[in-house]
Amino acid sequence: MQEGTCQLLKELSRHGQTLLETNGSLDIGKVPPGVITILDIKCPGSGYAAKNEWRNLAGLGQQAEVKFIICDRRDYEWAKDIITEHQLAKRCNAINLSPAAGFMSAPTLARWIMKDRLPVRFNLQLHKTIWPKAARGK
Repeated sequence: MQEGTCQLLKELSRHGQTLLETNGSLDIGKVPPGVITILDIKCPGSGYAAKNEWRNLAGLGQQAEVKFIICDRRDYEWAKDIITEHQLAKRCNAINLSPAAGFMSAPTLARWIMKDRLPVRFNLQLHKTIWPKAARGK
């Protein structure tokens, strides 16, 4: 969103591995080659799924990662469909699923992933565990 972001990424990547984590609502087509993109795909339970820029999935490379924050079973099934439809397990370095803090229990999501043998990483939203809501952003 910020003017100069792509130039900054280009310069940073000259000096070492560079990661860009994005909420997925804007086109990442101008991100310089070599920058590893971590693309957040907003699930319906977030209320922001309509903001996903679906063209971003076509441009993901082998080093890219995608992440889904899961609020409920509907989000989980939706994420599975996206993973399958776009063959993300074959095209990306990693697929990350995290239970939405305050909405989804970690053990429940872990059981679903194991039962379905999904080729994903199970993640936790550590920033929400480490820092209570009142302390974030300070």
